[in-house]
Amino acid sequence: MKYLLTFLVWLTLYSQGYADEMRPAALRLQALEDGGTAITWQLPTVGEDRRLPLRLMLNGEPFQESSAAGYRQGSYWISRLNTALTMPINVQVSGLNSTNTELLVSLSYLDGERETRRLQNDTDVLEVDWREGASEGVFAYVGLGFEHILIGADHLLFVAALMLLVTRLRLLVWTITSFTLAHSLTLAAASMGWLQLPIPPVEAVIALSIVFVAREIVMRERGHEDISSRYPWVVAFCFGLLHGLGFASVLAEIGLPAGDRVLALLLFNVGVEFGQLIFVALLLLLLAVFKRFVPKGLWQPTYASYGIGAVAAFWMIERTVWF
Repeated sequence: MKYLLTFLVWLTLYSQGYADEMRPAALRLQALEDGGTAITWQLPTVGEDRRLPLRLMLNGEPFQESSAAGYRQGSYWISRLNTALTMPINVQVSGLNSTNTELLVSLSYLDGERETRRLQNDTDVLEVDWREGASEGVFAYVGLGFEHILIGADHLLFVAALMLLVTRLRLLVWTITSFTLAHSLTLAAASMGWLQLPIPPVEAVIALSIVFVAREIVMRERGHEDISSRYPWVVAFCFGLLHGLGFASVLAEIGLPAGDRVLALLLFNVGVEFGQLIFVALLLLLLAVFKRFVPKGLWQPTYASYGIGAVAAFWMIERTVWF
C-alpha cells in the first residue's frame, strides 16, 4: 500500500512548482481594421509574483512586455499591446518543455471568425495569416479537454479518493457517473455565461472537497458509516458541481468560437470525460494489481487517504491565501 500512496502523492506533486492545475499560457491575436494586431499575452503566475518562465517570439522577435500594458488578473499576468506585424505571423514560445505546460492561441479574424490552436513544445511554430481566414479549429477542443483532465491534479486526486472510498464496483460506477453529470452541468452553465462565481474561492473549496473525502475514507476504515459511505454518489454530485466551475475557468481563458460555442463546449467535455475514463481504468488496474500481490495486512486505504488529505490541505491553504 505504501507504493500506492507514493504513486498518488507523486501524481499530485509532479506539477507543484508551477501551478495548481497546470494552467496553460494563453495568447490572443486579433486582427484590427487598420492592419495591425491586438496582442494579449497571458502568463500563469505562481504564488504572489513569480510567472512561468516562458518567452514569446513573434516573427522571430521577442515580445516586448516592457512596451505593453500589464496587470494581474486572478492567477494570470496579462500584457496587452497593439502593433503592426508582417504577415504571416510566426508564433513560437520557448520554455514549454521545461515548465510542462502548453500555449493556447486564440485567433480573431476581421470577418468575426474565431478559432483556437495550441503549441505543446518549444519546437512548435504556428503561422497566422489573416488573409487566409479561419480554418476548422473547433475539434481541437477535444484534445484541450483531454489534456486538461489528465494534467488537472486536483480533479484526478478527487476521483482517486472516490475510488478508495467506494469498494463496490456497481456503486463506484454510479458515483463516477454522478460526478461526471454534475461537473458537466456547471461547466456548461458557466461557459455559456449563465452562472458566474469567483474562481479563487471555488478552487479553494475544490481542494477542501478532496480533504473531506480523504477524511471519510479514514472514518469508514474506523467503522463509522454516514451518508458518504452509504450514498457516495450524493457527495460526488455536490462536489462535482464545484469541479465543473474549475473546468469552466480554463475554458474562460481559452474562449469559445463565436459560431460554434455549443459544439466546442460539447467537444471539450467529451475530451474531459475520455481522459477521466482512462484515468479510472488505469487506477482500477493498479488497485487490482496491488490487491493481488500486496499482502492483505499491508492493504490499508487509510495510508493513502492521509497522503491525499495532506496534499489537498496544502492546496486549500495556498489557494485561500491567494484570495
